[in-house]
Amino acid sequence: MRTYLYGLILSRNAHLVPAHIAGIRGATLGVLPCDSLAALVSAAGEAAGRDLDALRAHDHAIQAVVHHGATAAAVRFGQTFATESDLRRHVSERASAIADTLERLDGHVEMRLLMTLEPQQEPVTAQPELSPGRAYLEQIRGSNRVAGLALRAA
Repeated sequence: MRTYLYGLILSRNAHLVPAHIAGIRGATLGVLPCDSLAALVSAAGEAAGRDLDALRAHDHAIQAVVHHGATAAAVRFGQTFATESDLRRHVSERASAIADTLERLDGHVEMRLLMTLEPQQEPVTAQPELSPGRAYLEQIRGSNRVAGLALRAA
């Protein structure tokens, strides 16, 4: 069975990761020591997949680790390794730079801020001499759309 990699934390923060966090397809998230770093991993069967549900589970696992107090560096979605030794070798090649960054950011989190524009009240009408796309861009330039920004709780 392959090992799926979600992200990395400092080894000294491994105790902050509870045993109940679920990963992709409900696999239990574990912590694999890799010297100064610890890898956030789970078993990855053939059904691990690369679909939207798997992507959401990957993100949820990292967010749950952060929620429990460990600063995490997420890795690219979909990384699996044939063995834990292969994963450790992969992490060790990058460990120095990642550990330095995690040391600097330990105790901090990245916040998400979603900004949306209010829907336009009037449909865009093309001026005869302008293409529809150009007419739309001219309408935006002429309006004060920035004042229409709305912030939602994220």
